[in-house]
Amino acid sequence: MGAKRPTVYDVAERAGVSIATVSHSFRRPDRIRPETRELVLTAARELGYAPSGSARSLAHGSTGALGLHLFHLLLPQRQAATEAAGSELLSSIVSDAQQGAAPAWFPAANTADHDPRVFPLYVDEIQRGFVIECRDRGRPVVLSQGGTDQSDVASTAGRVDGLAIFPGRSDTDELLELLGGRPVVLFSSRPDPRTAQVNSDNRSGMRDIVDHLVTVHGARSLGWVGETSGQFDFSERFSAFEEAVDMHPGLAMHVLDQHSLDIDPALPAVERAARAGELPDALVCGSDQSALVAMDTLHAAGLRVPDDVLVTGFDDVLAAQLCQPQLTTVRQQFELMGRVAAHLLMSEPTAKPTVTLGVSLMTRGSCGC
Repeated sequence: MGAKRPTVYDVAERAGVSIATVSHSFRRPDRIRPETRELVLTAARELGYAPSGSARSLAHGSTGALGLHLFHLLLPQRQAATEAAGSELLSSIVSDAQQGAAPAWFPAANTADHDPRVFPLYVDEIQRGFVIECRDRGRPVVLSQGGTDQSDVASTAGRVDGLAIFPGRSDTDELLELLGGRPVVLFSSRPDPRTAQVNSDNRSGMRDIVDHLVTVHGARSLGWVGETSGQFDFSERFSAFEEAVDMHPGLAMHVLDQHSLDIDPALPAVERAARAGELPDALVCGSDQSALVAMDTLHAAGLRVPDDVLVTGFDDVLAAQLCQPQLTTVRQQFELMGRVAAHLLMSEPTAKPTVTLGVSLMTRGSCGC
C-alpha cells in the first residue's frame, strides 16, 4: 500500500499554524502575511502537499490555469439521458470490455443527449470559445460545475489564477470576497465597476423583434413567454420588451408563462390561451428554449406556426436553425463571449470593463418570413 497522502493538518502542524491559515495561504493569499505564507508553502513542499495538484502553485502561488464555472443546466430530457448513462451502466461497459464483449449500443443513453434542443445550449457554446482562447494562448483550463453559490464556487477558486462565472444566485460582493483578489469575469450580469462582465445587447435585440413583428407582419398584440425577473439577461429582455411595446401606440401586451423551464417544462398559460382561442398575434419568448416549447404546445393544440400565431425566440442555439419552421430569433455571439472572457482574465485590465457584444435579428419561418 502506498504512503498516506499528506493533509492540511500535516501542513499546519509542520508550519506551526492553524488549518485556517493553511487554507487561506492557498485560497486567499492576500489575507496572509508573506512570511507566514512562505512557512506554509515550505511545509507543503517538504510534505508533498499540493491542493491544486500543481508544483507551480506551490512555488509561485500561481497555477497558470484559468477557470470556467458552469451551472447545472440539465433540462428534463437531458436529465433522463444522464440518468440512463448512470454509474451502473458505465461500470458494466468497462467490465464487459475487460472480458472481451462485443461493442454494444445504448439507445436510452444516447437519444436525448443528441437532441439539439438540449445540447448544445448557450453555456456549451460559450465554453467552446473560452477553451479555444485558452488553447491559443497556451493556458490550461479548469472546468467546474454546480450552482453559483459561494460553496459551489469555493472549490474552484483556490485552483486557478482567474475565474469566469455564469450567472447565479450569489451577489458580486460574495464572489469577490471568495476569490480573494483573483481576477473574475461574470457573464450576463449587471455592470459593476469592481469586476469585468461580458454581456450581450439584449435591449436592441428585443427592440428589433418587436419592431419587426409590428412593422413587417402587422402584429397588433404580443404575448411574452419566459422569465421576467431574477437572472439579468431575462429581466433586461423583458424590460426592453415592455419599452418596445410602449413605442407602438395601440399595441397590446400580454404576459403569459413567466417561470423557468427547469422548474416546469410545460407552458400551461400558453396551452390554455391556445385551446380557448385567446392567443395574441405573436408570442415573444425570452429564450429559444421557451420558444421551442411554445411551438410544441401550439402544435399539440392543433395550431400552426406561423399561420395561426407567430413565434420568436432569443439566443439562436443550434436547435433554432433545425426546427420546423425555423425559429426567428436574436443571435448572440456565444463563442466570442467565451474568448473575450478568457482574454480579460489573461490581460487583467486596470479598469474593469463591461463588454457588451452586439446581436443580430435572424428572420426565419416562425414569424412568416
